[in-house]
Amino acid sequence: MESIAERIKEKRKKLKMSQRELAELVGIKQQSIHQIESGLTKKPRFLFEIALALNCEIGWLLTGISIRSTVVEPKIKDQVHTLTEGISAPFLHRRLIPTSKHQETKECMTQNRANVQ
Repeated sequence: MESIAERIKEKRKKLKMSQRELAELVGIKQQSIHQIESGLTKKPRFLFEIALALNCEIGWLLTGISIRSTVVEPKIKDQVHTLTEGISAPFLHRRLIPTSKHQETKECMTQNRANVQ
C-alpha cells in the first residue's frame, strides 16, 4: 500500500466498517471519508481521529510503517523511540478504541484529545 487513502480503506474493510460508520466515529460526513479513500483529499484534517477510530497508529497511516513492527530494523525503532520520548501520545502505544458502543468510543476520543493538548 502506497498511500494514506489505501491504508485507511484497507483498515476500514478489515474491521468490517462502512464509510458511514467510520465517518460517524470521526465526526465527519460519509462523503469526506469517500473523498479521502478515493485520494481526492491528500492531507486529511482528521487523521488523528481516523487513526483512533480505526484502532491503528497515526504513523502507520502516514507512512505505512508501524512503530510496533518487528520487521523494522532495531536501529530505526531506537530512533523512533528517541523522537517520541517525553511526548504524550498514548495512541502510539496502546489500543484505545473500544470494540463496541459508540458512546464509549466518543468518550475515549474526547479524553485522548484532552491528553494530547
